[in-house]
Amino acid sequence: VEAAEFLQRLSDEAAAAGASDVIQLTIMRGLAQSMWRLLENTHGAARKPIAVRVETISRDVADRSTRLLGPTSTMALQDQIRLALANTELAKYKEATEACQAVLDASKERFGECHTIRTQAIIVLIKAQLFQGKAVQAAELELKNIECARLGAPILLIAPLSDALIIFDRGGRWADGERAARELVSRLAEIGGG
Repeated sequence: VEAAEFLQRLSDEAAAAGASDVIQLTIMRGLAQSMWRLLENTHGAARKPIAVRVETISRDVADRSTRLLGPTSTMALQDQIRLALANTELAKYKEATEACQAVLDASKERFGECHTIRTQAIIVLIKAQLFQGKAVQAAELELKNIECARLGAPILLIAPLSDALIIFDRGGRWADGERAARELVSRLAEIGGG
């Protein structure tokens, strides 16, 4: 809480002093990050006002970075994903879906299919689609997410496989779910678990 309050004061002072947009954006990113940490450690009814604040700050950061750096800059795309994630916290799933799809469209030519920015957008898009009742589409995206995770260290595949199980179940992709479950058990056994 203290970090967020400090960064909010710093942001207000920077704006009042006419600090450059780059400096203000850097401070706002820090404020957004501290508010996300606060939200992650807050439960129950107390989450809602913090989530509203996170979404407001995330929207300001995304708008500023798009204006300053261009809509397809790496930082602007990351800020759009964070805004989409904030939207999911407030059940603004349609808005989150549109933002993630825009990031995927804008980065299609520039980045490889499994670039971190694209996989982050896919993960948020999966969440938004699940909450909109679009489990079939979410399951399709989850297959893509798993294929991208295969490109990294084997241990990094465990979380996506585990997360995919419920998504495949909801999306009616039971054969994919069975394959993911078997692979998950195999991967866990390789590292001494399961």
